[in-house]
Amino acid sequence: MTELRGIPVVRPEIVVLQLCGSAPRPRAAAVLDTFWRERLTSGPALRRVLAELGGSGRNGVVVLRELLDERGDDYVPPQSGLEGRFETILRQAGEPPMRRQVDSGGEHWVGRVDFRDDRLPLVVEVQSEKHHSALVDRQADELRLAALRAAGFAVVEVTDWQIWHRPDQVVVAVQEARRATARRVAAGAGAPRRPRPDLPGGPDLHRDDRARQRDDRRLRPDQSRG
Repeated sequence: MTELRGIPVVRPEIVVLQLCGSAPRPRAAAVLDTFWRERLTSGPALRRVLAELGGSGRNGVVVLRELLDERGDDYVPPQSGLEGRFETILRQAGEPPMRRQVDSGGEHWVGRVDFRDDRLPLVVEVQSEKHHSALVDRQADELRLAALRAAGFAVVEVTDWQIWHRPDQVVVAVQEARRATARRVAAGAGAPRRPRPDLPGGPDLHRDDRARQRDDRRLRPDQSRG
């Protein structure tokens, strides 16, 4: 317990520790991620609390230590509850995790995807009714996803309703997409063209079309002699 402007308050790290000792583990993990995302706490700050109170036999110490070990001090928490829920669904189904918020594309940068498979050219987009219901949002999504498919990625779309109410459908969609993409890769047709993993958006990613045309013209005389 400490004070802020004369008002007794509890440090965020202590709140997380108390929840780890009194609330269901998923609830405690969700609050930890929320506090971490909002920069109310961090891995090092939570570990300092464990160092201070870990030997006191206090409730929650074991759970908090496990949650921190799962995440690591450089952990980047989900940017939304939907992302966190999707990760939980995969974990509970025994599916390998996916990387979150990854810049992706083929020859050119296309955009940042919600989730990307580590081994396969496969991305998952979680579509929220709240943020994707407007016509302009749907049109922008369609263009971006079409560009990803053209670059060689398989794209799975799941909705927020499925995430919260039909996680079984989410699992089936991911499993089927992984199997299909693995078969495509094995057949030699699965890799994104000129793949550039984790592309940071920027002008250096886009080769000037006029320069490409000049290169093509320089090549034509040599080709004609052949």
